[in-house]
Amino acid sequence: MKRIFSLATLLLLLVSCSTQLDPVTEPQPQARKAGDFVFYASFGDVSVPETKVFMNDSWQLRWNADDQISIFNKTADNLQFAFAGAEADATGQFSSVNGNATLSGSAVPHIYAVYPYGAETSVAADGTISLTLPAEQPYYGGVSFGRGANTMVSVTDNVSAPLVFKNVCGYLQLKLYGDDVAISRVTFKGNNDELLAGAATVTAAVGEAPTVTLSTGATKEVSIVCADPVKLGADADHYTTFLLAIPPMTFTKGFTITVTDADGYVIEKSTSNSYTIGRNEIFPMAPVKCRTIETFQIENAKVHDYMAHTYTDFTGTNAYSVTYVPSGYLNGYDKPLPFTLSVTGAKEVRMKSLSARYPREWTASVSNSIQIYNLIPGVVYHYDVCNAAGTSLKSGFVRPEGQVRMINGFSYNVRDMGGWHATGGTIAYGKLYRGAELDRRIDEAGKKIFFNDLGISIDLDLRRDKDDSERHTDYLNLGTNGYKNIQVLKFFDNGSGRTCELYQQAIREIIGWLSDRKAVYLHCVGGADRTGTLAFLIEALVGVSESDLSKDYELTNFDGSHDRKRNATSGSYIFTYLINYLRSGRFGDSSCSMNQLVENWAKTQFSNDPNLAPLTDEEIATLRRLLVVTD
Repeated sequence: MKRIFSLATLLLLLVSCSTQLDPVTEPQPQARKAGDFVFYASFGDVSVPETKVFMNDSWQLRWNADDQISIFNKTADNLQFAFAGAEADATGQFSSVNGNATLSGSAVPHIYAVYPYGAETSVAADGTISLTLPAEQPYYGGVSFGRGANTMVSVTDNVSAPLVFKNVCGYLQLKLYGDDVAISRVTFKGNNDELLAGAATVTAAVGEAPTVTLSTGATKEVSIVCADPVKLGADADHYTTFLLAIPPMTFTKGFTITVTDADGYVIEKSTSNSYTIGRNEIFPMAPVKCRTIETFQIENAKVHDYMAHTYTDFTGTNAYSVTYVPSGYLNGYDKPLPFTLSVTGAKEVRMKSLSARYPREWTASVSNSIQIYNLIPGVVYHYDVCNAAGTSLKSGFVRPEGQVRMINGFSYNVRDMGGWHATGGTIAYGKLYRGAELDRRIDEAGKKIFFNDLGISIDLDLRRDKDDSERHTDYLNLGTNGYKNIQVLKFFDNGSGRTCELYQQAIREIIGWLSDRKAVYLHCVGGADRTGTLAFLIEALVGVSESDLSKDYELTNFDGSHDRKRNATSGSYIFTYLINYLRSGRFGDSSCSMNQLVENWAKTQFSNDPNLAPLTDEEIATLRRLLVVTD
């Protein structure tokens, strides 16, 4: 199993007060001759370490050996100076890197110094400083920000006085800990598209605190990057600090922190509360635990291999001449893989989804081991395995990986229609399910899965009277409020049975049920043709690509009783018939995408019966709003 990690407590719990960095005692300037290219520098806001300026464990600013600054000695010439003092000195001399230089730039109002040195840093005639705030800040360790991360400026009129640097940014202190967790990157972004890094202008005056404005085109996130993965402290008393330099501002809609571990797995947490990060202030967070998360592949091997193939974009007329479904029937591969727990003495497992979009909490009986089916891909679940006395024997987190959510337990060829990429996001899981018939073989355990585990309350039955006496029946006793029979034909619009109008009506019914927050199970006999056609039309209307539409149709092959390949031209070629009908020219020319063709079909009048009217633009927009969730 792979592992990722979870921020197990509220990530964005800020400590109620910030820390103001105290100014240091100013050093006495050293005497020097006018015109000497030597400057004496100290910190006006704090005593700090890393261009290196850094912060020591007492929250004091310190210089690193060979730190470099830009100096503008009352001209626009950008002079490069290097620190001549020792590592971790609070004050010291900066000497010209290139010796004495001829000043030829236009005049500027004062002497300006900027840390870190930047070749593109400049000062305008009005004293405005143009510089770049780094989007990536290297991890330093201790309680410090990274090398070059802490932008500072100094303004003076006295060539003999020390350069007193003031911080441009504020700071967010993250305190992370976890058992055997190593971090490679921490990223911060505002939830209201605040600009955080890149081209900026700084306004600074003698004795005044600087202000910063980000320029148009600046980036909207800033990251701490670890050259080598940083192993976190093991507990809340031994957390690891990550300090981000952030432009001072109010984040009116809160902000989001994304943490990436050494294996590239990420977890993201947000707060919607408004927070203000002030200049020269440290905002510490409460220690947060990063927990390991087990992961398992929910797609069985055959389905996973099928989904992993590289597909062309199926938009051409010859796109249906090939298939990636293995030859022959794939019997029994219409089931998902379970999450297995084996704990000696276990009698019960308590499961809880941590997803706000897919909340669920339940318990299940265990006899030392259990296989848990039908979890939602990408959702993190907490589990707690208990003995007969209710004592916890094992707990942890698990997240299923994959896209296709096949369903185990009450029929065959059953899968969630969620997970497919659509216009503006993906189809939500848990809203529409497709599969084979429901009949008297469904037992109490199957009913529990149908009603309790999946939350389905609508049975949309597409079977016809002729399908036989055991079919076209409300076997779950849902009644008129939960059972609907719409008798469509296999071959789409074969000239009889008003099939197009009935498919439109089925979609209209689904929109109504979804509006009432009811999950729907749609099926015919095998869940292949009529069900596959209705699923195709719904998915096309919400923007699923033609390539993915064909893949979803072909997944029916994996139950072993249906040969429904997209390149079939005889026998069970209902899918080919559907594609050819939609591309017949009636609903648009060859330049139209499949999504456009299906939308045009949905809005076409096929009957004078007012009860079988076509779908409207508003209904189609509602379907998209109800089914598609942002990624």
